[in-house]
Amino acid sequence: DLVSKICDRGVVLEHGNLRFDGPIKEAVKVIRGGD
Repeated sequence: DLVSKICDRGVVLEHGNLRFDGPIKEAVKVIRGGD
């Protein structure tokens, strides 16, 4: 993924609440529904 090449870390928010904070590859999985 392009985002993995330019980011080290990802933060996922859901309805204003922190859902995930960590490595970008894991954040992408959370966003795609594979948490």
